[in-house]
Amino acid sequence: MKALLIANPAARLVESPVSIDSIVQCLRGSGLDVELRLTEKAGDASAFAREAVAAGVPRVVAAGGDGTINEVVQSLALTATELAIIPLGTGNVIARAIGLDDRDHVASCAVAARGNVRQIDLGVMGGRYFAALAGAGIDAQVTQNLDPWWKQRLGKIAFVSEFFRSLMLQEPHHFRIELDGQTVEGPMWGVLICNTTEYTWRIQLAPDVRDDDGLLEVVLIHRQGFLDFVDLMARMFFAGETAVGHPTATVVRAGRMRLEAQPPVPWQVEGDPLGETPVDVHVVPRSLRLVVAK
Repeated sequence: MKALLIANPAARLVESPVSIDSIVQCLRGSGLDVELRLTEKAGDASAFAREAVAAGVPRVVAAGGDGTINEVVQSLALTATELAIIPLGTGNVIARAIGLDDRDHVASCAVAARGNVRQIDLGVMGGRYFAALAGAGIDAQVTQNLDPWWKQRLGKIAFVSEFFRSLMLQEPHHFRIELDGQTVEGPMWGVLICNTTEYTWRIQLAPDVRDDDGLLEVVLIHRQGFLDFVDLMARMFFAGETAVGHPTATVVRAGRMRLEAQPPVPWQVEGDPLGETPVDVHVVPRSLRLVVAK
């Protein structure tokens, strides 16, 4: 099978311990006839994937982090071109959701060449597709403030440190949220939105999250005592618990929503802050052909 390999040479794992050349050889050894395109700037991955769709290339392999993968998704959504993933980033949320291990690129190459194809839902926030996660409020504030240098070198530690720093500097905002025609209003720290079993850093928002049910998992983080919020985050970050049943959180499923806040808050998609509220969110069922492990 012919395939286009879109690789981010600045991804965290490139050259240590994985090189792009080794991925090319591994994919070819697994049976894919790959052409390599290297990204140099934001937007390149989307442009390369769009060209592949126009040329009728049946499969695109994205080698990089969640940001690179998300760029490719923008061009492959609602097309017949399949997406395979080689996880090389810091979070690798989408890759883990389909059973890939960023410590074993040989296995990821084998899946990219010979895995099964599933059609999964995509969320859309502010016109931007996402396969795994989005959010508004405190989590978007963290991603906006997080230094990329520290993120790449410290990973989860950098994220946790920035979370507590942002929490000390922020106050809850007044949110008005429409969820499939119902309205929830009040002071909140933020809204977390998830399409896969994992939100980020192996955090599960709720049990039994599915990426093919036409719904998104939504967690509303209400204003409670400061220590209640810290308790929720600690339980999800370190104890592996979900947000279900915690007094600070309401967990719902929805296919369409509108988020407003006063004053406005930032929103993010796959860890990239992209705008401020108000913003609309909806699901596009079975809109991405994703290559997964058998």
